[in-house]
Amino acid sequence: MSAFKESIEKNIAGVEFSKFPASASTLQVVQQELGCILGTQLKCYLLEFGYLARGSNEMYGVNEHQKLDSDLVKTTAILHADFPVSRGKFVVDNQGDGDYILCDSQDMIYEFIPSDKNELIPLGQTLLEYIMTRLQE
Repeated sequence: MSAFKESIEKNIAGVEFSKFPASASTLQVVQQELGCILGTQLKCYLLEFGYLARGSNEMYGVNEHQKLDSDLVKTTAILHADFPVSRGKFVVDNQGDGDYILCDSQDMIYEFIPSDKNELIPLGQTLLEYIMTRLQE
């Protein structure tokens, strides 16, 4: 078990995840399709869990059944097409009202609210730190 998976299972009770998380070959296709590099934590997240949910909070992910039709892939592709500032990052969460959370190749987290400025706001958290906060809510 990876340290990433162990941290989540140890610290977040009642977490749900896919029975069919993404395979390494699927993630290779996802990276090629979106033109982004997965960070170490994001890759572990997708390989170990596929997606994560707890209560009413469900993060985006990729699983072996949906592959390129998974919410992470489809939403990331839409944002990349409409908002060039989001390119190079993956959408990992939607907090509602068009408030997206993106993850870069270094596993750093950004908030993105499409608006006049279309700015990425660094949250100063890694993906693991974000997950620990988000799924504890």
